[in-house]
Amino acid sequence: MNLPLFTGEYRRKPVQSLGGASKSDTKNDLLEKSRKQRLLREHRRQEEEAATRIQAFYRGSQSRRLTQNLTRQRFDELAAAAASVLDNSSGDAGVRDNFLLLAKCLNNFYLPHLDGDRIVHLCSLYVKHHRAISSFAAQRPPSSASSSVGLDLDSFALGKFLGNSLAHLSRLDQHADSRMYAGPLRVLELALQGGGGVSPALRQYLASKGYFRHLLAFIVTRCGLAGRSDLSDALSQPLTRSLCSLLLLPLTSSLANESGSDGPEQECRTLTGHLLRQTLCCPTACSYRGHRGCIGGSFFAVSQLPSPASPLVACQLVGPLLASAAASQPRLGSALLAAANDVTSPATGNGQSGPGLLHLLACQGREILLHSATMSPAASARLMLQLLHLSRPCLRELPADLAEDVAAGLSSDWFAEVARTAVADGPDSQVFVHLSSVIEMAPSLSLYSLTPAGPARSAFLRSFWQAISQFRHGQHPQPLVQLISRAVQPELPAMAALQPLLAAFARLFSPEPLTRQCLLGLSADLRDLLLGLLLLSHPDTRPDLLNADYVRALRSLGGAVGPEAAAGADNSGAGSGSRELLQLYSSLFSSVKLLVSRLYSLDQLRKFTPASSNASLESSGTSSHWSVQGRIPPIKSLQPAYWLEREASNSFGYYSVLNDSISIPYLSSTERLQLAILTEAPYLINFWDRVRLFYSLLHAYKASIDYDRHEFGASGIRVTARRDKIYEDAFSQLYGEENLYPRLKVSFRNELGLEEAGIDGGGLMREFLALVLSAAFDPQRGFYSQASSGALYPNPLSAAINSEFTSHYFFHGRLLGKLLFERLLIDLPLAPFFLRRVIIYASGARDAQQRAAASLDELEELDAELYKNVLALSSASAEDLEAMELDFSLTEDRLGRSETVELKPDGSSVRVTPDNVTEYQLLLADYRLRRQTAAQTQAFAQGLVSVIPCSDWLAFFSHNELQLLISGSDSPIDVLDLRRHTQYQNCSAESDTVAAFWRLMLDDFDELQRRAVLRFVTSLTRAPLYGWQELQPAFTLALVPETDRLPTASTCINLLKLPDYGDMDTLKQKLMLAVESNSGFELS
Repeated sequence: MNLPLFTGEYRRKPVQSLGGASKSDTKNDLLEKSRKQRLLREHRRQEEEAATRIQAFYRGSQSRRLTQNLTRQRFDELAAAAASVLDNSSGDAGVRDNFLLLAKCLNNFYLPHLDGDRIVHLCSLYVKHHRAISSFAAQRPPSSASSSVGLDLDSFALGKFLGNSLAHLSRLDQHADSRMYAGPLRVLELALQGGGGVSPALRQYLASKGYFRHLLAFIVTRCGLAGRSDLSDALSQPLTRSLCSLLLLPLTSSLANESGSDGPEQECRTLTGHLLRQTLCCPTACSYRGHRGCIGGSFFAVSQLPSPASPLVACQLVGPLLASAAASQPRLGSALLAAANDVTSPATGNGQSGPGLLHLLACQGREILLHSATMSPAASARLMLQLLHLSRPCLRELPADLAEDVAAGLSSDWFAEVARTAVADGPDSQVFVHLSSVIEMAPSLSLYSLTPAGPARSAFLRSFWQAISQFRHGQHPQPLVQLISRAVQPELPAMAALQPLLAAFARLFSPEPLTRQCLLGLSADLRDLLLGLLLLSHPDTRPDLLNADYVRALRSLGGAVGPEAAAGADNSGAGSGSRELLQLYSSLFSSVKLLVSRLYSLDQLRKFTPASSNASLESSGTSSHWSVQGRIPPIKSLQPAYWLEREASNSFGYYSVLNDSISIPYLSSTERLQLAILTEAPYLINFWDRVRLFYSLLHAYKASIDYDRHEFGASGIRVTARRDKIYEDAFSQLYGEENLYPRLKVSFRNELGLEEAGIDGGGLMREFLALVLSAAFDPQRGFYSQASSGALYPNPLSAAINSEFTSHYFFHGRLLGKLLFERLLIDLPLAPFFLRRVIIYASGARDAQQRAAASLDELEELDAELYKNVLALSSASAEDLEAMELDFSLTEDRLGRSETVELKPDGSSVRVTPDNVTEYQLLLADYRLRRQTAAQTQAFAQGLVSVIPCSDWLAFFSHNELQLLISGSDSPIDVLDLRRHTQYQNCSAESDTVAAFWRLMLDDFDELQRRAVLRFVTSLTRAPLYGWQELQPAFTLALVPETDRLPTASTCINLLKLPDYGDMDTLKQKLMLAVESNSGFELS
């Protein structure tokens, strides 16, 4: 045999690769290799398991399809003979059993797109034999084999048949043949009405599986309601009315049926909850896994549930329907409120709500409460408030017209009665939390619409504030107001929960019904709360800048670290929550500031706080009650640059370290806090500290613009004025000046046109400003009128007198600003209500018009007699008001021409009644004090702030305090203080004539004569704010040898030249003659 030829080496030497053969795998490489192999095996196992599932599902679906087809064929065979079989069945039991057999067959294979004719046919059989079929529930006890929904198999089959009928209806379009829906509708009507064979459990079963949602979708489609904005006439159509009655049939039949285990009210409450969830509230998915013995169940498949009707359709259709049903079924109103509570309350339900439910409660609330027979008025009122509170977030989902319906419904009388009933039992914080949410939804709600006049209004406000002061959140034992007032940081959710309460109270608050003691306590609480918010919002360091070690150390010592600080310590992203925290502080602060500002303004009017021991402060209306000196560091010095660099006026938290949009490294934390207080609530700081700061800021600003070089140099604004035409000359020469910061170099011309001798070292400018302002504010000129107290305010008719009236008022404001800028005084009594609005308009705030709205008490400052008559309207009877024929309009005489002014839109057609008399009083006061002089006041304020470098500096002061800066203290002239600070030339204090002068000033002259002498020498009639030590140059007496002349004065240097008469009577006679002759500067 031939053996194979073998050549080569018998044993070959192994070939070794030198490219890494000597490298050994590390432990980590082996572990990674094992992990990858394990993942690969797991992936293959999952692939095999998925393939098995897919194959099983496919085989199952094919088996189900085959079974359904066989069952469908069997159903067709049975249905063909159904008429004769049912007709020939012996007794009701035979009819029932044969029908249930057909129903069970249909339930096992029913698909809406294939079996529409079959279910219509079965519905016709049910309608024909419904009496026999419906009797089985009463004659046959429940089967031992029950379904997962608490029904026996026969009831479950009937329920599923009814559900499939609903699914069939929901698929039909608007043009479907009536044969396709008439039978299923009749089946539902017969089954659900009394005696229809439907047990309470079956009604609950149908409702839980989408009965209301399917039927509402059919109504909207069949009646052509989709896309319509107005459904007011929908219920007048017979088809729509009958279908809507079918929608509520489960509710009405449950109340008529007494066989339920929990009673008809409980069953109706559960059914109503399903109705609200499926129509008016947010949709919920109806999950169904099917019965073990059943195949199919397409009616309950989530994918085939129709989308809920739009809020527009549900609100306008279901809401009125429920309200009318509640009117005919007294127990339905109570069930509706209870069901709404179950739906919306997180404790009892899913915390569901919806725009439709909000619209129902707001627009149909009167009828629902009126027919809530099983609930007490207080319980139903509180429940209504709670439901509206829980539904408030859905308001933004409503279209604009429906949102207006909600606001109108909540502004009506029925809700006012609900609010009064709910709070009648005392200050419950939760009730007022709910009420606050409703107030936010209804902008027109006010204290006067919610409460009647008298003690009830005062009791409401006291209860509201007591509820706020006692409000707690979570498990914290102390009220939030106390924590914040002590500058203790509460949890952020707690502060967010407090904000709506404070906002609602600020909107409703009116001080008129409260007593002095109540106002005093409330103002103290709100003052402390305001300061606490300022301290919390301006911390030393930003919370998110605390490092983790600091937070852990603080916690180990038992310190409280806020959640924002803890989050910042754990998160390296700085500033993530600072802005949100500052916004929360801002919302709280705006409400508290509004309240404190109103109380502070009221204190200026009615003086409910303790009087100040300082005479000048007492005359200004300033009280130490508002000062928090000692709780904040004293103000030493602040530079004007801090204000002038601000980009947004009156923005809360601008200087706070929480405001990460700006960086002011040269400000300490104390200065930031002081700036915030001065900007937001200056009345918390002592008046004298504010005055010193104001003047120091002006001094610093003057230094920054090199103001002193204008004092005696050639530069400055030169003005030449005729004494008899001083206003016209001043207006023509100064109105066009870019600014009035430089000194005015004034020269006067007398009646002969000759220039008066003298060098203006400041006295002529002071005299010039005083004379120009006196001429401008002279009521004879027509720009200003006098109130009943003699104070001056803009003439409402000035627009008719001078077409360029705003230019003149702007000029007047500039002159007064120049007076303040130069730290000069003038005896100019301005009306408090006018000054109050000048400060508001000068601030430039966005809400200036709202803040400038007048109160009734201010009307007394304008006309005491008018105030008395308007106030008397509050106690007038309806018959008296009717006899007066008052409406919301006024007839004004404008220079011989009558003009009708409406106090509100269409006011001439609204009669004044006891219900709206308070509104009439407020609107009348607001028109007299604000509206008719708004243009003049705003122009005046603009002129004023054109000279004062920063408008915030004026906001340091109230109107009475600003009057002090303008005119000085109105207290009697302190002659002893004047003598202590007087300087002498060519004489001494012991000279006979000088001693006679002081005896005249102390003993002989009355107050008016003293002021006249001071005006002659200094052009001032009041003492400077800090006393005569502040007068620059100092008051000076000089003796001259000529005894045949009158005493003369140099107002530029505050110098009085007295001839050495040597006789007190002669001195008195000559001095008064000189004062009364009002001699010019050249006589000196």
